[in-house]
Amino acid sequence: PETRIGDANFLDHPHRGMTTGQTGGIGSGCVIYPCTMGGLSDKIKVRHPQIGDYVLIGTDTKLLGPVHIGDRSTVGTGTEILGNVKTGSGCQIASLVVIGTVLAGSKPPGGIRLEDSVRVGDGTIIENVTEHDLVIPKNTEIPARSHVMNDGSGNPKFV
Repeated sequence: PETRIGDANFLDHPHRGMTTGQTGGIGSGCVIYPCTMGGLSDKIKVRHPQIGDYVLIGTDTKLLGPVHIGDRSTVGTGTEILGNVKTGSGCQIASLVVIGTVLAGSKPPGGIRLEDSVRVGDGTIIENVTEHDLVIPKNTEIPARSHVMNDGSGNPKFV
């Protein structure tokens, strides 16, 4: 009920529904198919996704936690983005991708940041279990069905 929603958005198939949360935000000019944009905790101030302007989000996508999707980005069908994840502008994330931070020890994991114009292929998994932020550099192309992890110092490592 308190999600900030910008102008000129197209929410397709409203009969299927779209779930969003109290601290969420949706920019202007977005195309959003039925999806879930929810929070993971009540302990942090902004706990729901923030969507930039002119973003396309595919059907059955799940954005959970303080996820930030940059302007003019695309998130494909069936993709799951979980935890502290931020994309730059112009990112293209294909279908059935999983991007997330994973609690693997006593310290909370660092975030995942995709810089501007990163392209992620279908079926890819990007995860961070270390306390350092994982940064995918600008204009990187990650092939379909890849598995990317943090090398321990914030750089991507293909597994």
